[in-house]
Amino acid sequence: MDFSDCSEHKLQITCNNEFAALERLLRIVRFRGFSVTDLHAQLNNSGQFDILLTVESERPVSLLENQLRKNYDVTRVQVLPQAVSQSQGISA
Repeated sequence: MDFSDCSEHKLQITCNNEFAALERLLRIVRFRGFSVTDLHAQLNNSGQFDILLTVESERPVSLLENQLRKNYDVTRVQVLPQAVSQSQGISA
């Protein structure tokens, strides 16, 4: 894939700590035509994963966001604004 025409997007995701939940999430990303450029996942106090995911694609990020929301492991999805996603101080 030629990344010269791609846009970068950051998503904050919360998902259940279930068997293969992260694998299912990454499969959705790949099937929707996005490439992962960065991934930070950490268990929170509720036993769920807080994930900061950076992806690139020529496709609209709304396609990925809508599919992630349909995943039964995912409890929250937020696409970060471009100005926020370019800052360095974001923690998952």
